[in-house]
Amino acid sequence: MAAGGVGLIVLLGIIGSAADDLPTDAAAGSESSATNTPTPAKRMSAREVCRAAQLAVMNVLKAPATAKFRGDCNSVGPALEAETQDMVWMVDGQVDSQNGFGALVRGTYIVTIRDLGDHTGYKSNIIAIETR
Repeated sequence: MAAGGVGLIVLLGIIGSAADDLPTDAAAGSESSATNTPTPAKRMSAREVCRAAQLAVMNVLKAPATAKFRGDCNSVGPALEAETQDMVWMVDGQVDSQNGFGALVRGTYIVTIRDLGDHTGYKSNIIAIETR
């Protein structure tokens, strides 16, 4: 790639399922002692969705410890997927991090987050990361 050019990395596939990396509600997944019925599934908040997308991006960076996410991430959703009843979010944002040569680069990312809603967490899918 020529200096000053634009690079595009497209990654498809499931990057992670990591409910442990998100803030949790102590009551989520617990059963009510009075009725002994499970509580309804806790859905992810917009903040949790943003954090899940950032974690997915960090998993593919050359130097994740140098990642600085710029501003808020933008999310579209949630949209209910009819077949699975999962909530799906589309998230985009910008991140500054070091590349393999130690140079600081800015990247734009687009990630889908699928909130499984069954107390098992979420799945993330990086659609694209573009660096300039």
